[in-house]
Amino acid sequence: MDVDIYSSNTIQRKKITLTQQEQTFSFPVDAKPELVNVDAQKMLLAVRKDNHTAQEWITLYKKGTLFQDRFDALQALANDYKAGSQESEIVKLALNDKNWKIREFAINKIEIFAKSDEKESIKKKLMAIGIEDKKSDVRDAALNALDEHFTGDDLVVYFKNAIHDSAYSVVETAIQALSNRDKAGTMLIASQLEGDQHARI
Repeated sequence: MDVDIYSSNTIQRKKITLTQQEQTFSFPVDAKPELVNVDAQKMLLAVRKDNHTAQEWITLYKKGTLFQDRFDALQALANDYKAGSQESEIVKLALNDKNWKIREFAINKIEIFAKSDEKESIKKKLMAIGIEDKKSDVRDAALNALDEHFTGDDLVVYFKNAIHDSAYSVVETAIQALSNRDKAGTMLIASQLEGDQHARI
Protein backbone atom coordinates (compact mmCIF):
# COMPACT_ATOMS: atom_id res chain seq x y z
CA MET A 1 0.00 0.00 0.00
CA ASP A 2 1.23 3.50 -0.82
CA VAL A 3 1.65 6.28 1.72
CA ASP A 4 2.21 9.83 0.46
CA ILE A 5 4.06 12.28 2.69
CA TYR A 6 3.38 15.91 1.78
CA SER A 7 6.17 18.32 2.74
CA SER A 8 6.35 21.86 1.39
CA ASN A 9 6.26 21.44 -2.39
CA THR A 10 7.14 17.76 -2.54
CA ILE A 11 5.22 14.51 -2.22
CA GLN A 12 7.30 11.55 -1.11
CA ARG A 13 5.76 8.12 -1.69
CA LYS A 14 6.48 5.20 0.59
CA LYS A 15 5.32 1.62 0.19
CA ILE A 16 4.17 -0.44 3.16
CA THR A 17 2.95 -4.01 3.54
CA LEU A 18 0.20 -4.82 6.00
CA THR A 19 0.58 -8.21 7.63
CA GLN A 20 -1.33 -7.64 10.87
CA GLN A 21 -4.62 -6.07 11.90
CA GLU A 22 -2.77 -3.28 13.74
CA GLN A 23 0.64 -2.01 12.70
CA THR A 24 2.71 1.12 13.21
CA PHE A 25 5.01 2.56 10.55
CA SER A 26 7.52 5.39 10.82
CA PHE A 27 9.54 7.28 8.20
CA PRO A 28 12.44 9.72 8.48
CA VAL A 29 11.52 13.31 7.50
CA ASP A 30 13.35 16.63 7.66
CA ALA A 31 10.37 18.51 9.15
CA LYS A 32 6.80 17.92 10.23
CA PRO A 33 4.80 16.90 7.15
CA GLU A 34 1.86 18.97 5.97
CA LEU A 35 -0.09 15.74 5.46
CA VAL A 36 0.30 11.97 5.53
CA ASN A 37 -2.05 10.36 3.02
CA VAL A 38 -2.42 6.66 3.76
CA ASP A 39 -3.61 4.43 0.90
CA ALA A 40 -2.73 7.18 -1.55
CA GLN A 41 -3.99 5.22 -4.56
CA LYS A 42 -7.27 4.31 -2.79
CA MET A 43 -6.73 0.58 -3.37
CA LEU A 44 -7.67 -0.68 0.10
CA LEU A 45 -10.96 -2.57 0.16
CA ALA A 46 -12.10 -1.34 3.55
CA VAL A 47 -13.87 1.54 5.25
CA ARG A 48 -11.33 4.30 5.87
CA LYS A 49 -11.48 6.81 8.69
CA ASP A 50 -9.05 9.66 8.19
CA ASN A 51 -8.56 11.79 11.28
CA HIS A 52 -7.11 14.78 9.46
CA THR A 53 -7.14 18.32 10.76
CA ALA A 54 -8.87 21.02 8.71
CA GLN A 55 -5.49 22.24 7.44
CA GLU A 56 -4.55 18.72 6.37
CA TRP A 57 -7.82 18.37 4.45
CA ILE A 58 -7.11 21.71 2.77
CA THR A 59 -3.69 20.43 1.74
CA LEU A 60 -5.24 17.26 0.36
CA TYR A 61 -7.76 19.20 -1.71
CA LYS A 62 -5.15 21.54 -3.15
CA LYS A 63 -2.35 19.02 -3.68
CA GLY A 64 -4.01 15.62 -3.88
CA THR A 65 -3.39 13.79 -7.13
CA LEU A 66 -6.72 11.94 -7.38
CA PHE A 67 -10.37 12.88 -7.76
CA GLN A 68 -11.08 10.94 -4.56
CA ASP A 69 -8.52 13.05 -2.68
CA ARG A 70 -10.34 16.26 -3.57
CA PHE A 71 -13.79 14.77 -3.05
CA ASP A 72 -12.96 13.35 0.38
CA ALA A 73 -11.39 16.64 1.42
CA LEU A 74 -14.35 18.68 0.24
CA GLN A 75 -16.81 16.41 2.02
CA ALA A 76 -14.89 16.83 5.27
CA LEU A 77 -14.45 20.60 4.97
CA ALA A 78 -17.97 21.42 3.75
CA ASN A 79 -19.69 19.39 6.44
CA ASP A 80 -19.62 22.21 8.99
CA TYR A 81 -17.98 25.49 7.99
CA LYS A 82 -18.43 29.22 8.44
CA ALA A 83 -18.34 31.93 5.78
CA GLY A 84 -14.96 33.63 5.70
CA SER A 85 -13.13 30.59 7.04
CA GLN A 86 -10.37 28.63 5.32
CA GLU A 87 -12.86 25.84 4.80
CA SER A 88 -15.23 28.18 2.98
CA GLU A 89 -12.43 29.14 0.59
CA ILE A 90 -12.16 25.50 -0.46
CA VAL A 91 -15.90 25.29 -1.06
CA LYS A 92 -15.62 28.34 -3.33
CA LEU A 93 -12.57 26.89 -5.05
CA ALA A 94 -14.46 23.64 -5.67
CA LEU A 95 -17.07 25.52 -7.72
CA ASN A 96 -14.40 25.59 -10.45
CA ASP A 97 -13.11 22.04 -9.99
CA LYS A 98 -12.32 20.13 -13.17
CA ASN A 99 -14.61 17.28 -12.10
CA TRP A 100 -18.34 17.96 -12.38
CA LYS A 101 -19.28 15.80 -9.37
CA ILE A 102 -17.12 18.01 -7.14
CA ARG A 103 -18.61 21.18 -8.63
CA GLU A 104 -22.10 19.81 -8.03
CA PHE A 105 -21.28 18.81 -4.44
CA ALA A 106 -19.86 22.27 -3.69
CA ILE A 107 -23.01 23.94 -5.05
CA ASN A 108 -25.15 21.79 -2.78
CA LYS A 109 -23.12 23.04 0.20
CA ILE A 110 -23.40 26.73 -0.65
CA GLU A 111 -26.21 27.67 1.76
CA ILE A 112 -23.86 29.25 4.31
CA PHE A 113 -22.85 31.93 1.81
CA ALA A 114 -26.47 32.99 1.30
CA LYS A 115 -26.39 34.39 4.84
CA SER A 116 -23.01 36.08 4.56
CA ASP A 117 -21.37 39.24 3.21
CA GLU A 118 -20.41 37.21 0.15
CA LYS A 119 -24.03 36.55 -0.77
CA GLU A 120 -24.10 38.67 -3.94
CA SER A 121 -20.78 37.44 -5.32
CA ILE A 122 -21.80 33.80 -4.78
CA LYS A 123 -25.17 34.50 -6.36
CA LYS A 124 -23.47 35.89 -9.47
CA LYS A 125 -21.15 32.88 -9.57
CA LEU A 126 -24.08 30.46 -9.42
CA MET A 127 -25.92 32.39 -12.12
CA ALA A 128 -22.88 32.05 -14.36
CA ILE A 129 -22.57 28.33 -13.62
CA GLY A 130 -26.25 27.81 -14.40
CA ILE A 131 -25.66 29.15 -17.90
CA GLU A 132 -22.10 28.20 -18.73
CA ASP A 133 -21.30 24.84 -17.13
CA LYS A 134 -21.03 22.07 -19.71
CA LYS A 135 -22.65 19.49 -17.42
CA SER A 136 -26.43 19.73 -17.12
CA ASP A 137 -26.38 18.22 -13.61
CA VAL A 138 -24.22 21.13 -12.46
CA ARG A 139 -26.41 23.73 -14.18
CA ASP A 140 -29.44 22.11 -12.56
CA ALA A 141 -27.80 22.21 -9.11
CA ALA A 142 -26.96 25.89 -9.60
CA LEU A 143 -30.58 26.74 -10.45
CA ASN A 144 -31.81 24.79 -7.43
CA ALA A 145 -29.40 26.62 -5.13
CA LEU A 146 -30.46 29.99 -6.52
CA ASP A 147 -34.11 29.10 -6.07
CA GLU A 148 -33.71 27.86 -2.50
CA HIS A 149 -31.23 30.33 -1.04
CA PHE A 150 -31.30 33.59 -3.01
CA THR A 151 -33.77 36.33 -3.91
CA GLY A 152 -34.04 39.25 -6.32
CA ASP A 153 -36.08 40.38 -9.31
CA ASP A 154 -33.17 39.51 -11.58
CA LEU A 155 -33.82 35.85 -10.87
CA VAL A 156 -37.25 36.04 -12.55
CA VAL A 157 -35.62 37.02 -15.84
CA TYR A 158 -32.83 34.53 -15.23
CA PHE A 159 -35.18 31.57 -14.74
CA LYS A 160 -37.23 32.59 -17.79
CA ASN A 161 -34.07 32.44 -19.89
CA ALA A 162 -33.08 29.10 -18.34
CA ILE A 163 -36.29 27.56 -19.68
CA HIS A 164 -34.55 27.49 -23.07
CA ASP A 165 -31.78 25.21 -21.75
CA SER A 166 -31.00 22.11 -23.82
CA ALA A 167 -31.46 19.77 -20.83
CA TYR A 168 -35.01 18.91 -19.75
CA SER A 169 -33.93 18.58 -16.11
CA VAL A 170 -32.75 22.19 -16.14
CA VAL A 171 -35.94 23.34 -17.89
CA GLU A 172 -38.03 21.58 -15.23
CA THR A 173 -36.07 23.24 -12.41
CA ALA A 174 -36.32 26.64 -14.09
CA ILE A 175 -40.11 26.33 -14.45
CA GLN A 176 -40.48 25.30 -10.80
CA ALA A 177 -38.26 28.16 -9.64
CA LEU A 178 -40.17 30.63 -11.80
CA SER A 179 -43.51 29.43 -10.44
CA ASN A 180 -42.29 30.36 -6.96
CA ARG A 181 -41.81 33.95 -8.12
CA ASP A 182 -44.12 34.64 -11.08
CA LYS A 183 -47.11 32.28 -11.25
CA ALA A 184 -48.86 34.22 -14.02
CA GLY A 185 -45.76 34.25 -16.18
CA THR A 186 -45.18 30.58 -15.52
CA MET A 187 -48.72 29.68 -16.62
CA LEU A 188 -48.15 31.53 -19.90
CA ILE A 189 -44.87 29.75 -20.50
CA ALA A 190 -46.42 26.40 -19.57
CA SER A 191 -49.13 26.92 -22.18
CA GLN A 192 -46.44 27.55 -24.78
CA LEU A 193 -44.74 24.28 -23.84
CA GLU A 194 -47.88 22.15 -23.98
CA GLY A 195 -46.82 20.68 -27.30
CA ASP A 196 -43.62 19.26 -25.79
CA GLN A 197 -44.20 15.57 -25.14
CA HIS A 198 -41.21 15.03 -22.87
CA ALA A 199 -42.23 13.57 -19.52
CA ARG A 200 -40.18 16.10 -17.51
CA ILE A 201 -42.10 19.10 -18.91
